[in-house]
Amino acid sequence: MMIRTLRRTTPRTNRRFVAIGKRRRSAAIVVELICVCPVLIVLLLAVVEFGCIFASMKQVAYASRFGAKKAAEAPRITLSNLNMSGVGTLRNDINRYLRTVGIPKGACRVILEHNACGIANPQQVDDPSSDSCDCSVPSHSTPTTGEYVRVTVCVNLTDACPDLLGAFGFSLDDRVITETTVFRYEPRNMPPNAVVTVPTSNLPLPPGSSLNRMLPVSDTNIRVNVQNSQMNPLTQVTLQFDGLASGDPDEANGLSYQWSTTGTPSGSSTGTGFSAVFPIPSTPGTTSTFFVELTVTDSCSESHSSRIRVQTRLLP
Repeated sequence: MMIRTLRRTTPRTNRRFVAIGKRRRSAAIVVELICVCPVLIVLLLAVVEFGCIFASMKQVAYASRFGAKKAAEAPRITLSNLNMSGVGTLRNDINRYLRTVGIPKGACRVILEHNACGIANPQQVDDPSSDSCDCSVPSHSTPTTGEYVRVTVCVNLTDACPDLLGAFGFSLDDRVITETTVFRYEPRNMPPNAVVTVPTSNLPLPPGSSLNRMLPVSDTNIRVNVQNSQMNPLTQVTLQFDGLASGDPDEANGLSYQWSTTGTPSGSSTGTGFSAVFPIPSTPGTTSTFFVELTVTDSCSESHSSRIRVQTRLLP
């Protein structure tokens, strides 16, 4: 009888213990899941956020290369205000690209630097008063020779990525992506163009003398014919020259002027205007020849000269 009782009660007891064990394991799984889920959620959000940050860094780096390429190819006359607030177009072009890659607010600051000779504004910051980020130029080395441009693009992280970990103490507030690109400046400096102008109205003559004409024979030849009076003969004539028509395709300011004359008398002067005294021959029918030369030099030490021949003739 005892053997039969054991055979009947043992399976029932095992089933009871198995059911209790299953309930205990289910409860443990629930507790483990409750403990692990926050960690898994944080890890998942971290993967998404850091992936977004990495992608945004790549896009901002490309935006800085795009801006540096635009600056490196800009004409010299345009580079001086390419990134000036209200005038320049560099920041607008960079923001247009950033919007196409999912950064709708664009860059919070764009900084352009250059060392091109003869071009103003070597550092241009587009409207720093309205920028919402504290961004400065990184201390990267620049080329020691030649001309270059450097463009720095700054973007607020909160404008590029969602702040998924802010509730866990890893906020993106006040975090800025800063990328810088340096390119060689490509346009070559063009020399200035020197132009000499001889005004016909600035020819004071002594009383009793008359100036028959001042005839521009060509662009580089001026002839002054003088008919002297017997009472007050004219021995010399003063001519005024100016170089205001000179210019430079690369820069509006920064030109220097150097005047010189050859013949008798000789002299030199600086400035846009020049006054020279030319003697009149004492023998009727003879001609004296002189040369006036203007040399215009720009800020890059490129120069151009224009030479004009002046002839004074005493009519018989």
